[in-house]
Amino acid sequence: MAKLRHAVTQPWSPTRVGDELLAALAAPFDEMTAAVGFANASGVRHVADHMVAARARGALMRLLVGIDGTITSAPGLRALLRLVDELWVFRHPARPLFHPKTYLFRSAEEGVGMVGSANLTESALWVNYEDVVVLDFDLTDDADQQAFEELRRSFDAAIASPNARLADEGLLDALEGVGLLPSEARMRRRGRRRSDAASRALVHEGLPDLFPPTAAAPPPAASLLPEEVADVQANPAPVPPDVGEAPPEPPSQARYRVFVMRLGHRDAGTRPGFSPDVYIPLAAFHADPEFWGHFIRHETDAGYEYFERYPAIEFRRLNGDIDTASRRLYQYPRRAEFRLNSSEIHHDSDEGDLLRLELAEPGLGVEYHAQVIKPTDALYDEHLAIAANEVAASVKRWGFR
Repeated sequence: MAKLRHAVTQPWSPTRVGDELLAALAAPFDEMTAAVGFANASGVRHVADHMVAARARGALMRLLVGIDGTITSAPGLRALLRLVDELWVFRHPARPLFHPKTYLFRSAEEGVGMVGSANLTESALWVNYEDVVVLDFDLTDDADQQAFEELRRSFDAAIASPNARLADEGLLDALEGVGLLPSEARMRRRGRRRSDAASRALVHEGLPDLFPPTAAAPPPAASLLPEEVADVQANPAPVPPDVGEAPPEPPSQARYRVFVMRLGHRDAGTRPGFSPDVYIPLAAFHADPEFWGHFIRHETDAGYEYFERYPAIEFRRLNGDIDTASRRLYQYPRRAEFRLNSSEIHHDSDEGDLLRLELAEPGLGVEYHAQVIKPTDALYDEHLAIAANEVAASVKRWGFR
């Protein structure tokens, strides 16, 4: 019978679901057949190059995606239409929900199956809590061949039903026009929101720490797809009122992508009467000026100069919210630090926590992703090691990756 190669229990396994999918796509298979409940462009961008390479060597790529619940996005399906040989969409107008997550790869004598809880989304591949098993099949063995074909039912039986349609540009245009395929740019700006009612109930019952928030490992960097760029251009972000112009693209010549700093007592917590500034050593600016962008010189009426800019930042909050705001990044001459004014960081942090600031992918309408990492988080030790530069007479440490 089929053999279990291994299981992925994300985030506890040494590899993530995305690693396993990329490895399967890189293998010399002849055909991929996959059925997933949801897909979006942020997930597709991680596998796009592997799909292109597989088709270039003659592999057949067939994919079935559910469009229930307005989670599967328009740019995600438009990208898949370009990347695979057959793209099918499935919708049930009421219940039940189309919800498989099965990825099958086969060659003449061997098969590989990935079966579990992971959709074709960035969150599922890299961030969420997910379980996936990777199975090896000997297709010269009758029992293995039969088991492999049984898994194919989530694809073959579904596309034979009246709820499935072979996708083309016209169908995707129609589905987007009636609201079944949302803009991913708009969905991203709205962010993922936990239930406010449940959170208020926990506080009311005196149990705000019943489910403590923890930082999640970020997905690896991947370039935006052309379909994502078009989506962002068609659905631009509102201009932040305190900026006066659209946020610039993140710096493209930076040496590093991620900045990590252990926070001191002035960088964390909320203190009445004090500005919520995060004090970043000036040495960090000199280590990679492009990471921090171009500051504009200003002069007060009294003749004092200062330098500032207002980057748009996506804050991944500890309570699960994702907030986007433009925040002041500024510097006074002859100071040993420059400052980021952020109530979000101050609210989420305590002294000794880590600030993780990552350059955003081009086209998202923000320059940075920011999050606070607690000492109790699984990410803490890994990120503390990045912050290898000490600050004299301070608990602060900082570094780039």
